[in-house]
Amino acid sequence: MELHVEQGPVLEAEGVTIGAVTGVQGISWTELTITGQSNHAGTTPMDLRHDPGYVAAAVVAHVRELALRMGSRQVGTVGRLELHPNLVNVVAASATMTVDLRNTDEALLQEAEADLARFVADAATAEGVTVAERTLARFKAGDLR
Repeated sequence: MELHVEQGPVLEAEGVTIGAVTGVQGISWTELTITGQSNHAGTTPMDLRHDPGYVAAAVVAHVRELALRMGSRQVGTVGRLELHPNLVNVVAASATMTVDLRNTDEALLQEAEADLARFVADAATAEGVTVAERTLARFKAGDLR
């Protein structure tokens, strides 16, 4: 037997003093680099933009909506988001972000990964940007029972 302190708020929120681990969360960490076309923010019409910042913002919202839609075992976080050149009056040339998806059910984690990939591809096509994806870490979910 190995003891661990809970890293989240679940046991305390449920008024439980001790719990037994029954599964291991699967983890999927992905870095997305979205490349568009940098332009002047004041003179480039909205319909002529290829804005990686817009696509990144859509991905942030989608990651949260995806996790909420899939239920309590699915979590999703955008932990890092950087725009380049990161200036107030410039449509960004690129956006780099990380997405952290986790689930205790491997099939559901794979479903979340596929959903995210479809969303990113569709958003990139609609905005006329490109996306490079890099896997940072991938650990399978497991049942300990």
